Amino acid sequence: MEMIQQMHGALYFQRTFELAWTRSRVELRYLSLTSKQANLFQWMASQLFYFNPYRSGRVQFALNNRKGQSGLWPYGISGDFPIVLVRLNDPEELSLVKTVLRAHEYWRLKGMKVDLVILNDFQGSYEQPLQEALRHLIETSSERNNLDQPGGVFLRSGRLMPEVDQILLETVARISLRGSGGNLEKQLQSKAENELLPAKRQILLPKQVTSNLMVTSLPKGLLFFNGWGGFSNSGSEYVITLKAKDLPPSPWINVIANQKYGFQISESGGGYTWAANSREFKLTPWSNDPVLDPSGEICYLRDEENGMIWTFTPLPIRDDQPYTVRHGQGYTVFAHLSQGIEQTGTYFVPLNEPLKVIQLTLRNTGKKPRRLAITYYLEWVLGVSRNQTARYINTGIDSDSGALVAHNAYQDNFPEQFGFLQMVAEGTEIERSWTGDRAEFIGRSGSLAKPAALGRQALSNRTGSGYNPCGAMQLKINLAAEEAQTVTIIIGSAKSDQEMRRYLKSYRQTAVVNTVLQDAQNFWDDLLGQVQVYTPDTGLDLLLNRWLLYQTLSCRLWARSAFYQSGGAYGFRDQLQDSLALLHAKPALAKAQILKHAAHQFREGDVQHWWHEETGYGIRTRFSDDLLWLPYAALRYTMHTGDNNLWQELIPFLDGEPLQELEMEHYGLTKISQEKASLYEHCLRAIDHSLHMGSHGLPLMGGGDWNDGMNRVGKKGLGESVWLGWFLYTVCQGMIPVCLERGDEAPAQKYRTAVEQLAAALNQSGWDGNWYRRAYSDNGEPLGSSINNECQIDCIAQAWAVISGAASKEKAKTAMNSLDEKLVSREDSMINLLTPPFNSTSPSPGYIQAYPPGVRENGGQYTHGAVWSIIAWAMLGEGNRAYELFHMLNPINHARNHNEVQRYKVEPYVMAADVYSVPPYVGRGGWTWYTGAAGWMYQAGLEWILGLQKKGANLFLNPCIPEDWREYQIKYRFGQTTYQILIKNPAGKQSGCSRLELDGKSLPPGSPIPLFDDGQVHQVLLVL
Repeated sequence: MEMIQQMHGALYFQRTFELAWTRSRVELRYLSLTSKQANLFQWMASQLFYFNPYRSGRVQFALNNRKGQSGLWPYGISGDFPIVLVRLNDPEELSLVKTVLRAHEYWRLKGMKVDLVILNDFQGSYEQPLQEALRHLIETSSERNNLDQPGGVFLRSGRLMPEVDQILLETVARISLRGSGGNLEKQLQSKAENELLPAKRQILLPKQVTSNLMVTSLPKGLLFFNGWGGFSNSGSEYVITLKAKDLPPSPWINVIANQKYGFQISESGGGYTWAANSREFKLTPWSNDPVLDPSGEICYLRDEENGMIWTFTPLPIRDDQPYTVRHGQGYTVFAHLSQGIEQTGTYFVPLNEPLKVIQLTLRNTGKKPRRLAITYYLEWVLGVSRNQTARYINTGIDSDSGALVAHNAYQDNFPEQFGFLQMVAEGTEIERSWTGDRAEFIGRSGSLAKPAALGRQALSNRTGSGYNPCGAMQLKINLAAEEAQTVTIIIGSAKSDQEMRRYLKSYRQTAVVNTVLQDAQNFWDDLLGQVQVYTPDTGLDLLLNRWLLYQTLSCRLWARSAFYQSGGAYGFRDQLQDSLALLHAKPALAKAQILKHAAHQFREGDVQHWWHEETGYGIRTRFSDDLLWLPYAALRYTMHTGDNNLWQELIPFLDGEPLQELEMEHYGLTKISQEKASLYEHCLRAIDHSLHMGSHGLPLMGGGDWNDGMNRVGKKGLGESVWLGWFLYTVCQGMIPVCLERGDEAPAQKYRTAVEQLAAALNQSGWDGNWYRRAYSDNGEPLGSSINNECQIDCIAQAWAVISGAASKEKAKTAMNSLDEKLVSREDSMINLLTPPFNSTSPSPGYIQAYPPGVRENGGQYTHGAVWSIIAWAMLGEGNRAYELFHMLNPINHARNHNEVQRYKVEPYVMAADVYSVPPYVGRGGWTWYTGAAGWMYQAGLEWILGLQKKGANLFLNPCIPEDWREYQIKYRFGQTTYQILIKNPAGKQSGCSRLELDGKSLPPGSPIPLFDDGQVHQVLLVL
C-alpha cells in the first residue's frame, strides 16, 4: 500500500522513468555495452525462460537423449538453472566466448541465474592451447569468481565427455552456440520453417451467455438440492445442474483413480490426468486456480456444415442450454443437448489399467443427417511441471495403432514411461487428423475458447520434437437422422509400444468399454455395500454409505492428489490413519498399508515423514508422532480382524544418517537396510524412540506433533506435548497385552511404568484448571493455557484426554465442557481447533502463526482434529452431543441452499480439511477431498455413534445416539452372510442396552455377536 501511495501522481511516474533510464545508461557504460548488444542479450534471456522454437538443431539430440537431470551432476551442473552451451574447437573462436561472458555478466547484474557451459572440443596436442586460453579468458573476466558455481561458468572438455552426455547437454541447453557458427546475432536468427497448414474454413460460436439465472425448480429425485446440485435417491451420485452462466462458486470435482492411474474433473470440465504418481508424472497440467479452473484437456465438437463449434462440458465454450454433471464413485458423466445433438460423455478409469476412458455418445435428434468433427486436445506434461518438461517432449504417431504418443526425453524417474492419445469411432470414420504442435492448435493470440485449428479443414498431422508440444486428434463421423454413435477417447500411459497396443486393442469395441465401466462401478458398489446404514438422518446415511469411504480410498490412498494439493506422497501418519476407515470394508488394504509404512522406518526407530514410493525419495524429520501411528494402526487392525500373524511379518528397515544435533529434517534417496525385523519389533522401536520425557514428565515435542504447524515449540529439544502424552499412553497401554501374549515381559513392564508416569504427569502438569494444556515450549512456558493471550485452549488435547482413557472421569468431563463452551460455534456450525488464533505470540510456535488468524490450523475448523471431539463425547456416553457435532461437521449441512453455498463455496458431498472462522470469511470451506477428516468421520459415525464395532470374529454394538432417534438399521455383510441389525430406542435413551437378540434368541446385554460366513441372513435386535 505504501508503494501504491508513493506512485500516486504523474510526477512520480515521470521521475521513476527518468531514474530507470539513467540507471540503464550507467549499467551499459559499466559493462561497456551498446544498446544494440543489450537488446540482443535481453532477447536471448527471453529464449532462456520461455519456449524456444528456433533450435531446430536440437531436435535430433532430444530424440536420441536417454538421460535425465541427474546425468548433469557428475559435471558439477545442477540442471536447476537455464543452460547456455558454447562449443569450440579452435583458439580462433574465442571472440564468441568473450561476447557470451559479457552476456552472462549482464544477466547476473539483472538477477538472472544462468549456467554458462563452455565445452572444449579441441582434439589437438598435449599442450591444450584452447583449454589454457579459455581458462585465461575466464580468469581475466568479471566472471572469474563464478567458475563452477551455481548460476556461473563451467569449463568442460568435450574430448573427455561421453557422447551420451554431450547429447544430454545439447538437449537441455536453452541456447546452443558453435564457435564456427559465426557471430552471436547470426546464430540466434530464426530457423523456423513456415510449414503449410490445412485450408481455412468458416466457424461459428454459440451465442454468448449473459444471464445468471439459476435453476430454481427442484430437479426430480434429488436430495438436498441447493440450487446447483443434490444427491440422487440412491446417494451414489451427486448431480449438478447448470443453466445459463453460473457455475458453483468454486470447482466441485470428482477424484477418480485406481492404484496407479487417475484424474480429477470438475463440473466445468477442468482437471488433469496422471500416471504412476500424481505429482511426479502428470500427463496433463494440474491447476489449483479456483477462479478460472483452466483445463489442460478439452473435447470440441464442430458441425461440418455450418462451422459451429462447442464443447459438451460447460467450459471453455458455453451455450445457453442446460448441462447436467453426475459425479459418481469411479466415474463422472456430462449430459448436454444443443445444436440438435444429444451429448453424453462418461469419464472413468478401469480397475487395473493406466487409462482414462471417455465414452462420448452423440445422438442426432433431428430429421436430417449430420457430419461432425470431434477433436480432443490436451497439453502434455510427462513430469512435474509443463514449464520444466515442455521443451523436451517428442510427439509422434504409432504406425500400428494410430495413437498419438508423447515421450519426455529428459526424465530421471520414469525414463521408459510415455503418454498416448487415441480416438475410436463406433461407426465409419470419415477422416482422421492430428497434431503435436500447440502453436498450430491455439494460434497466435488465440485461446482455447476459439482455437485456430478448428478454423481449418483438419489438423496438420504435424508431430516431432521442435514444437511447443500438445496432443490433438480429430475424427469426423456421419450421423444419420435420429442415429446415435459412440466415440471412445483414451488417454493412457505405458512403458512399451507393445503394452500400449495391448490396451488399445482391447478397447476398440464399445461393448468391451461398457463392460469395463460396469466392472469399475461394481467394484465400488461391492466395497461400499459391505456396511449400509439407515437412520433418521439422511445426510448421515449419504456420507457413511457412499462418500466418506470413496473419498478415503480413491483420493487419499490411491490418488494422493486433489484440486488444492497435488502431493503424490505417502505421509507416514496420514495414510495409516486413512486405512483404518477400511477395516470393515477391505481390511486387506489396511494390512498392506501398515506393512508399506513399516518399511519406511529407520533402524533407530524414527520414520520418514513422507515419501514418494515411485521415486524412492523421502524426508526424515523430528516430528514426534509419526512413528507412533505404526503401532496404533497395527493394534487397531489386529483387534478388529483377530489376525495376530501380522506381528510376525518381516519387514526391512531403512538406512540413513541420523539427523545432526541442530538438523530438523533431511530429504534424500531412500536406502533399504539389510536388517529385517518383525512388525512387532518395528513397533517396539517406534515406542522406545518416543519414550523421552521433558522436565514436566511429558514426551518431547521435537519438530512438531500431529499439528505440523507447531514446529518451533520444541525446536531446541526441550518442548513437551500434552497431546502426544495422551497418544503415547494409548499406544503403550495397547502394546502391553501384545507383549505379554508373546512372553515378552521386559517391554511390557517398561510400558506399564510409562503409562503410570504419563497419567500422573498429564493429570498434574497437563491440567490447567478447567481443561488440559496443549504443550510446553522450549523455555518451559505453557501453551493452551488460560494464562496465554493466544491459544488458550486446544481441541485435540481435550478429546484425546477422553479417547486415551488416561484422564480422570471428572477432569475429562470438565475438559470436554470447556471445549464445548470455547471451541464450538453453534451459530456458525463449526468446531475450531484452538482459540484465540495465533497472531503475535513470541516466541512463535511455528509456521502455524503464518496462517491468517482463523484459517486452517490457526484457529479455524481443522476438521480432522474436530472429529475426535465426536468420538470423545460418544465415549462419555453423550449421544446428543456426539451426534450434534457430527451434524455440524457434515458438509451437506453447510450447503443446503443458495445462500449457504455462496458462503461455504466448496463441495457439499466430501469433507473439507478446514473451514474459516473469522470475518468476513466465517464458514468458508478450505481445501477439500485430500483430508484425513473423511476416514475419521466415517469411524466416528459408524463405530462411535451407531456403535458398530468388530473384534476378531465378533460384532459388538455400543450405540451412542441422540435421544430423539427411535430406531435405525444397519446391514452388515460378512463374507457371503448378511446381518440385518435393528436398534430400537423406545425409551429415548442415548446409550446402553436393555435387550439383545440374535435370530430371535436372547443374548446377555453387551455380549458379542458371533460372525459366521454361512451364506444366510441373520437378524440382530438391540433395544436401548
